[in-house]
Amino acid sequence: MSKGTSLGMIEVRGLLGAVVAADAGVKAAWVHVNDMVRIRGGLVTVMFTGDVAAVNAAVAAGLTAIQDFNCLIDHYVIARVDEQTEKLKTMDRLHNVKKLPSQPKEDKKVLPKKLSEVNIVAKSANLLITTSEENKQTSENNNKEDAAQNSSTTGNEISESNKQDIDYVVIRRKLERQRVSDLKKRAYQMNLVIPNKSIKTATKRQLVAAIMRQITRRDDK
Repeated sequence: MSKGTSLGMIEVRGLLGAVVAADAGVKAAWVHVNDMVRIRGGLVTVMFTGDVAAVNAAVAAGLTAIQDFNCLIDHYVIARVDEQTEKLKTMDRLHNVKKLPSQPKEDKKVLPKKLSEVNIVAKSANLLITTSEENKQTSENNNKEDAAQNSSTTGNEISESNKQDIDYVVIRRKLERQRVSDLKKRAYQMNLVIPNKSIKTATKRQLVAAIMRQITRRDDK
């Protein structure tokens, strides 16, 4: 505490009133909560420091804030506290005065480097698996299309049923090449019903399957 600094004190019964008084004081004037000490019997003293006018304003605001709490014991303002008085105030053992325990600092948990690397590897593995499944599905569709095209014999016309099957394969492949948003738009236009799913949440595979079912039913009719 610098020379010429004033000290304002509000003594209350209970921690609630002390916190309310301290908050009101620092909001009302340019002061610092220099200390908040707890004495036996549940008494708590809030101490403001600053220039004399600011300390008086802070104490007055603190008293007003705790009027309804019925916890006020006493208050006082010392203008320009002497250095020897300051030494008495800072003696923790005087009259068995105990400072309120400070809140423990929370340890910031830093994600271990190894765990971060494991997560990256896992994500990469999932991406590779997904890509592999998509490639496998595309390869199967290509094989079906090639098989359908190569099944024709020279000099003989393809039967109507085989031609229709080839058309379905070609249509499915075209659908699989479209974006999901385009497939959903087409599904809404066709008024499709997807089992246990809505068009909004359906996957690309489910949308293609539903559209193909609708096309097949329409051709059968």
